[in-house]
Amino acid sequence: MPAKRKRTGKGHAEYSCTSSESVELKEPVVPRVVCTFPACVKDYCNIDTMQRHCREKHPGHLPAARKKLRKPADLAVTDKEFAFVKNMVRTNIKSDIEHIHKKPVSEQDKSKLKAMYNNKTVQMLSVQIVRHMMTRGMCAHEPVVDDNGGILPQGFNIRAHGGLYKLSLDRKLDHKNGFYCIHFPNLENALENINLVALLANVRYKASKKQRQDRYDEFNKKSEEQLGKEFEQIWETSRKRYTKAFKVRKSTPLYRHATSFFSRDKKCRVDFKESSDYWKYILKLLIEQEGRCAVSKLPMSLESGPWLMSVDAIDPKLGHVRGNLRLVCVCNNPVDTSKQNTNLNDSTLTSLTTVIYDQYW
Repeated sequence: MPAKRKRTGKGHAEYSCTSSESVELKEPVVPRVVCTFPACVKDYCNIDTMQRHCREKHPGHLPAARKKLRKPADLAVTDKEFAFVKNMVRTNIKSDIEHIHKKPVSEQDKSKLKAMYNNKTVQMLSVQIVRHMMTRGMCAHEPVVDDNGGILPQGFNIRAHGGLYKLSLDRKLDHKNGFYCIHFPNLENALENINLVALLANVRYKASKKQRQDRYDEFNKKSEEQLGKEFEQIWETSRKRYTKAFKVRKSTPLYRHATSFFSRDKKCRVDFKESSDYWKYILKLLIEQEGRCAVSKLPMSLESGPWLMSVDAIDPKLGHVRGNLRLVCVCNNPVDTSKQNTNLNDSTLTSLTTVIYDQYW
């Protein structure tokens, strides 16, 4: 007689076998959900049924069930696009709430945030945003102009992983009077502190159209000799690991990036033996590009601001490795989430090029 065996698993019945002729089947054990009301011992097969019972038999114990708010019929976007807008609004409100413990936020804004994180408010703000898009003709799948004045040849991509032209909510003011500015200070006007822009323009250090044009004009007025001297100064500073400013020892931008990303990027550690090797490779790029941004062709800077030099992985999926790196101004280095995209057939543009830059700006 064979030994007794058991086989269990999710979705499988338990059985025991003592011989080839007798097999005893047992029903799978399904965990039950017990009512959360004190002294109530009712149990159910799932949490939804339990909550329905609790709200019916024990009023006030659980908060009222959230009503599903549907997209208004007159909005010129699909259900999926509207759901994406709502998710963006909800994510930004949640981000503001998290900043309460990290940055100074006014008491007035704190009280607003507490009452803002609910489905009804998210729905109201999302409807305002879509109506603004309809008024400005931004819902069309043809050339449109965003709130930044940039040109989008095929309109916004209103979806996750929409690439460079994905719809993005950009705050007009990040800080005011020493306080962090929340995204939606006025629930009656969702666009009071928001610009609807392409993702490529929503960066940490922003530069307006006028600022970029002024930078170009200033660059064109300088002689080759002046540009050469400025690059020599940038090179002499960049080739050092640290500089002293006001008696404070501070790491240089490229060296700071090299030490930070070498420890974070596994592919970088495979391609380069040490962070110093990675740093030296970046310095070679600086010489090859003559200190100019690979996208805008404008001179980069060592000072904090939109022209600060930064390292960009052209294809984030490949990582910070040889042949996949370039130096760009930080205002031309938008967040790229394409490595989170599981759709291998998605050909959406995610890397900013000079052609796209000139077309947008």
